Amino acid sequence: MTDEPKSEDDRKIVLSAHQWLAEVHEGGMDPELQAGLKEWLAADPRHKWAYRRAAGLWESVETLRAEDLLPTAPVLTKRRRWSWWAAGVTAVSTSIAVFFWAPRLEHYVDPQLELYETSIGERSTFALSDGTRLHLDAASRVMMRFDPAERSLTLRQGAVFLDVESDPDRPFRVHAEGAQVTVTGTKFSVVLANSSAHVAVLEGRVAVGATDQQKLGKEHEVSMALSAGQAVTVGPSGAMGDLVTVEPRQIAGWRNGRVYYVEAPISKFVAEANRSLWTWIVIADQQAAEQRITAALDTEDLGALLQELPKIAPVEVLQPIPGVAVIRSSD
Repeated sequence: MTDEPKSEDDRKIVLSAHQWLAEVHEGGMDPELQAGLKEWLAADPRHKWAYRRAAGLWESVETLRAEDLLPTAPVLTKRRRWSWWAAGVTAVSTSIAVFFWAPRLEHYVDPQLELYETSIGERSTFALSDGTRLHLDAASRVMMRFDPAERSLTLRQGAVFLDVESDPDRPFRVHAEGAQVTVTGTKFSVVLANSSAHVAVLEGRVAVGATDQQKLGKEHEVSMALSAGQAVTVGPSGAMGDLVTVEPRQIAGWRNGRVYYVEAPISKFVAEANRSLWTWIVIADQQAAEQRITAALDTEDLGALLQELPKIAPVEVLQPIPGVAVIRSSD
């Protein structure tokens, strides 16, 4: 089952997942309820996918609040709990429709757009018509359009590594949130996380600018040239971060089944883990998000690192309901 429900049966599963999530929140750790949920999750791989996605959608529209998941959260009365969940139904329904169908509607409006995507835990490589190699990380999505004057790719979600075929007469442009990357031929990665785009170059050179430079004031640097071993983060408005140096192995290491964190914030780990694991991870506070970790591991071991976090950083990892983990500061 991919991000798009392909049948009426799939749509019923998605609805059931949200109903289970609501019942778990209402009933807490009731043993009978927990047993029923585990049985439902084990009955069909699509159930686990839908439940995990449901938890993510609630968190993304700020209705599944981390403070409501923590054991220290105030106890809600039945009426207040019902109001909280009822108020979120419309928002989640809208989010589901947008998440499932927006890319398809975009393709319908512009048939020249090509959609490439991967599901949770899936990584794929595509050979494009111009000879470029497109590597997609797990749970990632891009929209592409090639024409005689330009090659264009928009990263909608996740992470991509591109080995661009050289063509000086037809530049290759990547759009991601507030960033625009322009190349003629090179190897580089773009990662979307926390509404920002992180660009890193493995070989060659790229020009990084703002998608809409008119929105930026003169005090902001609106373009930057990156060479091999350099990286920059571009905010949603197009504002440039500092130019930093990165090791080659740190650039899209997931292509080889490895991930590397060198004094990296926990928020970076969470962004990558949420593309690979069926458990949806929520960070409860900014202090926890900014804690730094150093680790090198296989992508299949991201779940193990989640459990080991309290040993290498001052945080706690809680799993208040199946399919959801909460990281919070232990200080």
